[in-house]
Amino acid sequence: MKLLIYLFLLFTITDLFPQSDSTDVEYDLFTVKLDNNLLQVFSNDSTELFNQKFQNPVFTTADLDSDQVDEYIIIDYKILDQKKDYTIYVYNTIDTFYCVDSIKSGFYEPYVYYSEEVRSNVIIAGVPSFNELNIGKTDISLPFNVWKYGDYGIVNINDQIYDLFQSENEGVIDFLDDFFDSNPKNCTSSMMVNNVIAAGYSNYKHAGELSVANQFLLKYYLCTDIDTFKKNIDKLL
Repeated sequence: MKLLIYLFLLFTITDLFPQSDSTDVEYDLFTVKLDNNLLQVFSNDSTELFNQKFQNPVFTTADLDSDQVDEYIIIDYKILDQKKDYTIYVYNTIDTFYCVDSIKSGFYEPYVYYSEEVRSNVIIAGVPSFNELNIGKTDISLPFNVWKYGDYGIVNINDQIYDLFQSENEGVIDFLDDFFDSNPKNCTSSMMVNNVIAAGYSNYKHAGELSVANQFLLKYYLCTDIDTFKKNIDKLL
């Protein structure tokens, strides 16, 4: 079972379309086509304006900067350690088509989410440096960052978000409690789920809950090198 299941977001995540068939999205000055792994943009007179190849893309559209015009978004992945390693790309669609920015998300599948806290769509993406803690493990767990697209490009807004980090960690705590109910409460067990522990600690830090983050680490990381583990997590953030 993978830890990263977002059932509480099923009705708020923007839908992603399958990549199996060519699907066109029409804007005023051009049409965007994703045909298998090839993204193409054509002017109204059928001149190709842009093209880019991906590995395993799906697309969605969403108004990320609240200007009443949807951006075009590609989520692509490659296979690493038999896991999907994701990158999300955001494209401008006003007047000209170009890639505003891309965000590497690691083993965490990124998505678009409407946040009541900032009253706009935001991008939720993993922290890819935490991939290393998930190598060789079945239960994947990474902390995430929250990104917003605006006048200054795509910027991190973790300091403006609280509820989402708390909701994520409810699932983390449930997972760890179940795990330690079925396994010895010792360092060996902690090392088996150190990726999950690192994700929970990091999410609390992102939410500004430093004291809670430290208590969380003390509860679940039962090894004598806890200070070193904490420093290593902080370096990955």
